[in-house]
Amino acid sequence: MKYLTTTVLFIMALAFAAAAQAKPTPTPTPTQPADQKYKLEINKPFDGKVEFPDVDGWEKSDVTTYPTAALGYSVGYDSPEGGRVTFYVYKGGLEKIPESLTGPVADQMKNAKAEIAAVADAGYYQNVREIRSGTITIGGAEGKEALYTLYTLSANGVGLESEIYLFVYKDHFIKIRATRRPTPKGETNEAFEELMNEVVRVFIK
Repeated sequence: MKYLTTTVLFIMALAFAAAAQAKPTPTPTPTQPADQKYKLEINKPFDGKVEFPDVDGWEKSDVTTYPTAALGYSVGYDSPEGGRVTFYVYKGGLEKIPESLTGPVADQMKNAKAEIAAVADAGYYQNVREIRSGTITIGGAEGKEALYTLYTLSANGVGLESEIYLFVYKDHFIKIRATRRPTPKGETNEAFEELMNEVVRVFIK
């Protein structure tokens, strides 16, 4: 908008000057097409800053920034039922990260699994079982493909499901950790699905 306003004022100034001198009005310089301007804007280098949306039924946390740039930052969402979903945005010390789900992304999933094991070894989780590991599409049918691991575990005697999602967005790792009460077999956790669809949509561009 600022660009267009400046252009309009410039053209008006030329017109007034030409009228005062009784000369023909000069032909305005063509402005940049709107669609081209839009393409340039969406292709700007990504600096890692994400505008995480507010989602009904979930309380969004403040941004947590970690001690080193390689670790990035995170934003969490909490539900009234006690579920928590945390989105991590980080580079892991890499400048360029291929969008493939192999290589660096697979290595990050190994690290995430090791973190689960370490927490279990420290006694914070009990009865940890890896139920599923592979790929999954999140953010709707035409959403983002990600690596995925599902665990069942217990903490303080409460049975939980813990999920890890990992994908790459513009040379940044996006890791999602979801810990919540198990969804009854055959049912869908609509609140969780809505949260994932709303937030993951940010990364589908």
